[in-house]
Amino acid sequence: MSWMRACRKSVGVRIVTAALVFGAAMPVQADPVVPNNTAWTGDLGSSGVGAWGLAGNWLTDVTTNVVPDATLNAILPGGPTNQTINLGSGAQAKSLFPQADGYTIQNGDLTLADQLWLNETSGTTSLRLSSNGTNGTVSVNTPRVTIGADAASVRNNISLQTLTGGTASLTVTDKITIGYDGNF
Repeated sequence: MSWMRACRKSVGVRIVTAALVFGAAMPVQADPVVPNNTAWTGDLGSSGVGAWGLAGNWLTDVTTNVVPDATLNAILPGGPTNQTINLGSGAQAKSLFPQADGYTIQNGDLTLADQLWLNETSGTTSLRLSSNGTNGTVSVNTPRVTIGADAASVRNNISLQTLTGGTASLTVTDKITIGYDGNF
């Protein structure tokens, strides 16, 4: 008598073997789509000025009206020029990608989980951090900043504008890269 048969007989256990076959008939469930970018539209602003924290000022990959957080990249796309964004308190994003000239960020604090990236291959990209004067403050805190160009003729820049009575700051905790591909 085999040891398996002896075990079954003594404890009354029956050993059953089975095979699980996966085939084309089994449904495959897709992972949920999670947006990773949200782009500034400034729809709820007036005179080119909008608030960072208003959901209607942003458009995501999948849904509309989602304010950036530590998991979403904030895109400042081309389009309307001379856009001003009032940060307020607690503004955040994974990364900030200005993709056009003429954006101003003012009045508050912005914390980035990954980086501030200005690196367009065509046209000039700039970002102004402005104190907006009279005790106005603006600060951006980020681990990394990349300012550069993939084309030698393109210039990208960040400027700190401190108006009378205000302060503007950019704090980088890891590294600043200037001239991304050695072209600038």
